[in-house]
Amino acid sequence: MRQTPLTVVLALAVGAVWTAGAQATTLAEQVVAMPMPEAGVHPRVLFTADELPKIRARAATVNGQATVVGVQWECDQPGKATLEGARASTETKPEQLVDYAFKQALVWLATEDAQRLQNAKDLLSAWAKQHAQKPFYNRHAYQFALAYDWLYNELPEEVRDGMREHMAAQMNENTLDGWEHLGYYMGPVAAGRPCDWGAIESGGFAMMWMAIAGDDPRASREFLGKIVDFMKYIADYGLSAEGQLLAGNGYAGGDFINYGYGVRALQQHGVMLVDHPNFREFAIWLAHESIPGEYMFDN
Repeated sequence: MRQTPLTVVLALAVGAVWTAGAQATTLAEQVVAMPMPEAGVHPRVLFTADELPKIRARAATVNGQATVVGVQWECDQPGKATLEGARASTETKPEQLVDYAFKQALVWLATEDAQRLQNAKDLLSAWAKQHAQKPFYNRHAYQFALAYDWLYNELPEEVRDGMREHMAAQMNENTLDGWEHLGYYMGPVAAGRPCDWGAIESGGFAMMWMAIAGDDPRASREFLGKIVDFMKYIADYGLSAEGQLLAGNGYAGGDFINYGYGVRALQQHGVMLVDHPNFREFAIWLAHESIPGEYMFDN
């Protein structure tokens, strides 16, 4: 399944690096100063309800329509079987249900198409029936968090509560212990392997925290501080000062997608990890790697 490229997310975030300048406070101080999200107020992870008219206006432009049509095609062609299976109570992988629920919700946000909203609700209702009690595959955490955030006021209460509990239940000491002691979370630096689960985990948890903070006390400010520390570790050691992803730039559109969304969500709430110097050259490096014949990592 295609995923939204990290470049779409980080291009917005990295663009701010060249104009924002150095922050006067540390990341830890920004976490302390950040206003906690208000319980029950959604959307809020990447934008607020007040910003929806502007987003819909952009979706109506030529470029916006090209994006909407592309996502619609994904929902209606490769996603058709998943939606039909969800309505027929066919056992389906959780990442498929969440992926297409997210995309249906995205089209609904852009177009206000009531059928897209119903499709998203049906997919997440199937997830709740089939997978609410199972560990979630965190590569899709950004989609899960945004589906909860965007559809908060539209979902059946039992589905919304199940999604919130699923995210909150992971915010515990066992998770923190894994981040600190399991080498594969530290990616290529500590583990010597070309996949950075640290980026998957930390970025995914940033998205989930932003989605449920205020709605559940387990999404505490202290836990956010741990997430930001972990994300800074990835910025320190998963990227070079020249913008090179040490895991290989192919992971920019895969395993680093959670991370890109997480950086953008933190920026939206005043935690400026985006100002990290190792991000400055990332977009240029990635563009260079995209030139045919110039690949360093055979991506």
